[in-house]
Amino acid sequence: MSNKSTFEIIDILTVLDIETILQNQSPLSNTPYPATGLQGNVVYMLTADKNAISGQGKSELNIKADGGDVIRWRTVSVSDESDYKAYIYAINYSEGADLLSGATPFSTNFDEPYPPQGWPKSTNELKDENRADFFWQTTAVGEGKATYQLIVAIYDRKKNLKGYVTWDPYITISN
Repeated sequence: MSNKSTFEIIDILTVLDIETILQNQSPLSNTPYPATGLQGNVVYMLTADKNAISGQGKSELNIKADGGDVIRWRTVSVSDESDYKAYIYAINYSEGADLLSGATPFSTNFDEPYPPQGWPKSTNELKDENRADFFWQTTAVGEGKATYQLIVAIYDRKKNLKGYVTWDPYITISN
């Protein structure tokens, strides 16, 4: 049993090297089922070290969670979103589905500070810009190991679908 008095939010940032994916695996599947299975070092999953069991910075990230912990996934492109966007389309459980609540997408908007042109030489003040935050969330509800597949939709900057990709990381849950 965990000694924590409350649950934690475990954030997972998934960075995709979309240019390499498109260069090496095109054409990608134009439907999510089946999505194109990723090959090579093109996915980098990151979480705080305290949450990682193994695979930090790789596609097969295995995280640890306690019952009640909330797990959130976000995606970005290595190209810093200038050319391509990647959004989680679905999360499917292949093992241990009873250990996690149903994964749900969320989209929120908030004002985010950013440094304007010329910063920090001409000004120390930041500006605000309204941004969207899109993520998927689940809650750990049982004890054991869960395997899941992330299905990610890739778009170019003109909102054209480039295809769907998938891979399968892990979650180890203790109570």
